[in-house]
Amino acid sequence: MDRSEERINKYENKMTNLEAEIQKYKNRVEETPEVGMQLKDIKRDYETVQRRYQDILSKKLNAQMSAELEKKQKGEQFRVVNSAVPPNNPYKPNISKIMFFTLVMGLGLGGGAAYLRETLDPAFYTPEEIEEYLNTEVIVSLPINKSKKK
Repeated sequence: MDRSEERINKYENKMTNLEAEIQKYKNRVEETPEVGMQLKDIKRDYETVQRRYQDILSKKLNAQMSAELEKKQKGEQFRVVNSAVPPNNPYKPNISKIMFFTLVMGLGLGGGAAYLRETLDPAFYTPEEIEEYLNTEVIVSLPINKSKKK
């Protein structure tokens, strides 16, 4: 019976080894979702870092190219920062102001011209003006004849 016991022991050892391996694979299968999630997190972080690296690298290359262009053009490079936005209403001319100032100037010039004509005119138009100017009384005043002679 010695051989049969050896065989039994041998098969029992194999069974315990197989059960240990089965348990090991079960543990691996159970841990697979966690490992998968960790792998997803690592991949996402890697992609984010890769994008940042590419952005920084492209900015560096753009800066180098612009520096070379600036050296070649000796500062003649112009860049539009903000594009022009046309206004809703024109800045100049302001029509309402122009019309107001035109009206004021017209009235001022008309009034000023009339005042100057009156003050600079040496003629007398009424007897009262002569009396006031000469401090005497007017005895006779002749009317102006407006009829035409033929």
